[in-house]
This record gives sequence, structure tokens and C-alpha cells, in this order.
Amino acid sequence: MTFYEKTIPNLINDEAKIEIIKDIVYKSLDNDHLKMDLYKPSIKVNKGRPVVVFIHGGPSKEKNIKEWGIFASWSKLLASVGYTAIVLEYRYVTQKAILSAEEDILDGLDFIRNSGETLSSKSDQINLFFFSGAGIFTSTFIREKFPFIRSIVCYYTLMEKKLSKKISFEGGMSPYHVLNKTKILPFPMFFAKAGKDRKAINSSIDRFISLKEQIKFTHSGDDIVVEYHEEGNHGFDVLNHDDRTKAIIMETLKFLNRYN
Repeated sequence: MTFYEKTIPNLINDEAKIEIIKDIVYKSLDNDHLKMDLYKPSIKVNKGRPVVVFIHGGPSKEKNIKEWGIFASWSKLLASVGYTAIVLEYRYVTQKAILSAEEDILDGLDFIRNSGETLSSKSDQINLFFFSGAGIFTSTFIREKFPFIRSIVCYYTLMEKKLSKKISFEGGMSPYHVLNKTKILPFPMFFAKAGKDRKAINSSIDRFISLKEQIKFTHSGDDIVVEYHEEGNHGFDVLNHDDRTKAIIMETLKFLNRYN
């Protein structure tokens, strides 16, 4: 089995109660369309459901990333506990494409918010779930105001990075530097760290978390939560099917439920 086929531990009781809609076009380009996959409970509700949007890591030139087992299995799990889960494809193929990738994420969120009834989603109750190299895009949501963002989850994410001088705004795309400048965190955050991950990733998470005592939260009750898998690899949720991985996944669900 390749990495792309691997899934998180199966914690779903009844997968038959999940409805999946593939390849929803959210943005048209000159020669292509950007799409999203949607997973939701099959039982209809009148007011929509809270949303979790998955943002894959990168940069990567791999095709059909939204089809990977990690995202499909996470989405099924979240749909099974009452969320509308969405896997977004976007153009983070090289470092030079970082601004286009950021634009795609924001356009995807606009589409979701404007299609709430169709997607069975709550436009004011959106959570973002970042993986790996996508962590730098959390800077966008720290720097600007997005009141519809309920929480952000980060799995083994890079939180500090020097990029091209073309990224001219304060702090660039480095979440650490942006938060160190603003001193305000608009939402609660959940971090999952892997003990066997690259030093650059874990040290960037640690530096970001170190700001906790120096900042203010926009909303009382918000927090930065950290779960650590001492023996975990980068991608531990699909590579290490052990009790600690299962516990971290369950803590992730508890975190999301707390703020939704």
C-alpha cells in the first residue's frame, strides 16, 4: 500500500450513513477547474452543519491529492459525528505559487459560505484543518479578520518560513512572525506534533506556541491546545496506528466539538 492509499484508524460506527459528493467545481480557471469533495451525514437538517475544510500540505505537484486516503478517511470520520467535511484542491504546486494558493483557499471558503444550503453547511461556523507545509497559510487568518472561522487544527504543520521578497505584507506567510506582530489570536488552535518529525517543523510549532503567554485571544475561553505523539512520524495519523494516534484523533474531535 502506498502512502497515498493509507488511512487513519477506523473509528466510524456506520459508514453507510455518510453521503459523499465528488468534484464540486468552486473555481474556474482558463484551462482548468478547481474542485472540492464533500462528505456529510446522510440525515438532512434544516439549519446546516458546522464545516471542517481540509487544506493539504505542499508545495506538491501530485495529482488528485483530495482523493488520498488520509483526507477521505478524516472526512468520513467527521461526517460520521455530524460535520460537513470538505477537501479542497488548490494550486500550491511550488513556492512561487503561494499567493495563488492563498487566493484559492479564500475563494473556496467564499464558495462554501455562499452555498450553505446546497452544501448543508453553516456559513458562520467554519473550521480549518491544515497539514504539514500548509501551516504557513494559517498566517492569512491570523493577520486578517474572518469572524466565521470557529477554530483551526494543525497536524505536523510548518509555522515559520522565510519566503520570497514578493510577499511584502507584514510577517509574510510566517504564522509565527504574524502572531508576534499582531499579538491577537482570533480563534482557538489545536496542534498535533510528531516526535520523529523534522526539527524545522517541531521547532516552528514550539516557537509559535511560545507566544501564548504574550498574546490575547479575541474570544474568552479560546486556547492553544497541543497533543504530542512522542514516537510518531510525520503523517503519524496514517503511519502509526497505535493507541496514542487514536487518542490524539479523539482529542481533535473533542476540540472541534468544544467550539462548535
